[in-house]
Amino acid sequence: MLNRSSMIRSILIILLFTIASCNKKVNGLYKDLDSYRQYDFKENGKVSILIGSERYEATYDVSGNTIIFTSYAGVKSKITIQSDSVLVFDNGIKLFKR
Repeated sequence: MLNRSSMIRSILIILLFTIASCNKKVNGLYKDLDSYRQYDFKENGKVSILIGSERYEATYDVSGNTIIFTSYAGVKSKITIQSDSVLVFDNGIKLFKR
């Protein structure tokens, strides 16, 4: 049987792992299947977006499993983190980590 301090220590370890798993992070290059859309996420909260031949710069924040983009014009959009290697837009378009 666990004594009180061992039980508290076990609960704290479980709590820390739970909190750590809730904060999803995104970084690296994500593309759709035909590479028409490319999103290059940086660890500093910036993302370079290439759609066709047009390049855009934006900032992003991760909240739970949602990425919220803010363009330099102030326009916000979002994308869902489906897994570590797949991001999904509301319209069903998927980006895959490269």
